[in-house]
Amino acid sequence: MMFRYIVLFLLPIAIRCENASNSSSTSELHILVISPFQHILSLFKSDIVNKLMNANHSSSNLPDELHCTVQEIQSSLQQTTLANQRLFDRAALRVSDVLESISRMENETKEAEILLNELNTTVETAKEDVRLAEIAAEKAVELFSYAIDTYRAIMYRNRDRDNGYERDYQFGGYSGGNRFPFRTSGHSRGTKCHFDVRHDSLYKANAKAMHEANDKLKKQQMQSENELVKYRSMESQLRNISEQVMKLNTTLQEQQTIKIMAETLDEDFQMIANRLKPFSPSSKRLLDVLMYILDYQSIVERFNSAYNKLLTARMLDSADLELSREMMNKTKQKMIYLSAKLPQMRYRRKQFHRPCTHQ
Repeated sequence: MMFRYIVLFLLPIAIRCENASNSSSTSELHILVISPFQHILSLFKSDIVNKLMNANHSSSNLPDELHCTVQEIQSSLQQTTLANQRLFDRAALRVSDVLESISRMENETKEAEILLNELNTTVETAKEDVRLAEIAAEKAVELFSYAIDTYRAIMYRNRDRDNGYERDYQFGGYSGGNRFPFRTSGHSRGTKCHFDVRHDSLYKANAKAMHEANDKLKKQQMQSENELVKYRSMESQLRNISEQVMKLNTTLQEQQTIKIMAETLDEDFQMIANRLKPFSPSSKRLLDVLMYILDYQSIVERFNSAYNKLLTARMLDSADLELSREMMNKTKQKMIYLSAKLPQMRYRRKQFHRPCTHQ
């Protein structure tokens, strides 16, 4: 049973460590995935859509700026996709670990409940033993008191007889007789009776029984207290295990939420990355890349999908980053107009030599 106590004592410590390792996952999702994705959307809207819509044919730096923005979006999207995949793998592993811990702790809870019931029975038995020992101790004290009263009655009877009085003392159903050892000095009035109580077998037996009963009572009380301490300790451990199971269930929900969110975001991120891949080479013209990025059905709809998933899950505050099909069509029309005025819009990406600040 001692080994079982040790296991139950150490288990919450292991769970606390596991909870500590899981507690940062939600913040990791925000730091590594949600915030970078929000930045990508912000770049898309402010540095591509808004710049194109507000630009004119004299914006000579616009092609370079658009080139750098596209480059940054592609780079950030790639990093965010990889981070999201790592978080998904980690969350999946943690979900498995937490489920295993919950199962293990539920078994420990059952074991602790069995131990608690056993201890409760032991405590009740110890209480009953104390009650019986108290009765026995009280009885022993009564018997000892009876012996003392008997001595006193005999002493008074013999004193009265020696002094000329005739009186019948009865005690404990015993009348007359002189069964206790005593000595008298003289036979006149005022004669004193001296009893050597220590040599009387009844007195000694009752005194011994009283001491033994008191000793047994003390032992039973100590044993009862020890069993009660064990019971309360196990009760506390069971309560602690129950609290840990509740915390693990909370952790499980968090990890499952992260796993599900990472999985559903990965669908959109992978789709966007795959569709942008043909336009990643530096041989592609900036105009062609922008036309494809601004295509609602191919790219923008997927951005909106991921954005709305985060809003629905309340993992992202509304920042008015959703882009409409109408806005994309207007932006592409404006870009075609600008490409006729700004030849650099038709350059291949490798022809842009100005370093981008985000690199």
